Amino acid sequence: MPCSVADIFPEPETQDWRTPIADELKNPSGAATLSKLKHFTIYQGVLYFRGSGGLLARCVGTEEAKVKIKEVHERSCGTGDYKLAFSMNCPIPENPE
Repeated sequence: MPCSVADIFPEPETQDWRTPIADELKNPSGAATLSKLKHFTIYQGVLYFRGSGGLLARCVGTEEAKVKIKEVHERSCGTGDYKLAFSMNCPIPENPE
């Protein structure tokens, strides 16, 4: 049974910063320049950003980005993982428990 990323991570039909990019990739009209679109691709119905090393990063909406940033912050700065906190320039408490 084939499974796609869109089945696992369903994207709600909302208008956000991803919508014009995805629309232009699906139906090129020539309005957007190549320099704006060259780093984006749609794979299995999901919009991705292609980094300099070719790694694909799934584009997320504003609400999901807020949740992910909060999770990373709590894992790195809030639980005593000082290696990650140091690499992210988070303040390290003087007396860790």
